[in-house]
Amino acid sequence: MRDVSEAGKPMACLRILGFDAAWTTKNPSGLALVDYVKGRRPTLVWVGRSFAEIGQTPVWSAKAHLGSAGMLARIGRVDIAVVDMPLSAKRIVRRRPSDDAISRQYSGRGAGTHSPSPDRPGKQAAIVFDALRALGLSFAAAGATVRTGCFLETYPHPAIIELIGLDYRLPYKVARRWAYTKDHVGLMSIDRFRFVAEKLGELRAALGQRIHGVSALVPDPLTILEKPGMAPGLKAIEDVLDAVVCAWVGVEFASDRAIAFGDHHSAIWLPKAGAGLLRTE
Repeated sequence: MRDVSEAGKPMACLRILGFDAAWTTKNPSGLALVDYVKGRRPTLVWVGRSFAEIGQTPVWSAKAHLGSAGMLARIGRVDIAVVDMPLSAKRIVRRRPSDDAISRQYSGRGAGTHSPSPDRPGKQAAIVFDALRALGLSFAAAGATVRTGCFLETYPHPAIIELIGLDYRLPYKVARRWAYTKDHVGLMSIDRFRFVAEKLGELRAALGQRIHGVSALVPDPLTILEKPGMAPGLKAIEDVLDAVVCAWVGVEFASDRAIAFGDHHSAIWLPKAGAGLLRTE
């Protein structure tokens, strides 16, 4: 894609992949592709609930097939990929300086990191790392200055805090709906799903203010509750919205509005504080 500035000179359109990578092969990975011309509002051009949906339009009422990370090659050109998964040029066997740095900054707001191990994400992290390298991208650890042709790690919980301007992390995870509503004695199961659906709706709306096309490509989470078997549908929306968050972090990274927590082996990139509230592009 080519765009033209007012002076008539071609402007580069970056293709940014957001990737909510599952830590095991048993779960699907959400994907989102964004086109971004610097200084303009990004556009969401495609979302997928799994690797197998690359190049397809999701049928939200049907089950998504998993596929494998090797299918990322089907996407074609990617200028920046942003992944929600522990990544490192070295084998990951324990917590890293990047995990500790994020936890120091955000644990008080409910967004400390999980501890990676040799098993989780283990081999999956290496598979994803190699698949992104196969796209011709280089790994952006702390200190990286190049803003294209690379892939980087992020963590959606603190990124969403900066996107919306929250004091505490957004309670939108479907699997944690009981923990979020444990004080609501006697609350029906459907109402626990409705609680997280409303939070997912808040995230969808916030992303829609920053990126064109979100409402068109990602269903309203509350509409999923009108259909039987709501849990898989809500979880798929959660995964895809996490991927869109990753893509938004890529926009901030491309515009030199992101900071790295970590070292030269690994880094978790996040938008600068208040990044979601300062601009309307």
